[in-house]
Amino acid sequence: INGDTAPAVPSLEPTFNSIYQKIIVPKCVACHRAGGEAPRVPLNSVADLVDSPLEIVLPGNPDESGLMLVVKQGARKKMPPLNSSISALQPTDIEIIRTWIANGAKE
Repeated sequence: INGDTAPAVPSLEPTFNSIYQKIIVPKCVACHRAGGEAPRVPLNSVADLVDSPLEIVLPGNPDESGLMLVVKQGARKKMPPLNSSISALQPTDIEIIRTWIANGAKE
């Protein structure tokens, strides 16, 4: 056994913490924070997502949650923006976000 192998990176899970660390931090918070380009839509906590008057996340209802509407394939207002240097979410990432919302979007 080679002792130099890197530990396996935990895969994305349908939990807020996993989605936050693996998707929101690297792809969203540069703009979606105080001082960013989109401070009106902060994405720093479950409360930011669930309690927003913008209906970012509607627990149990992924199809009408704003987050799903902007990350899905063919979205009218795509996030991350197509003109940004940030790559789009993978279909598997989007499905995990959908599962988290469908399961109640719990912390």
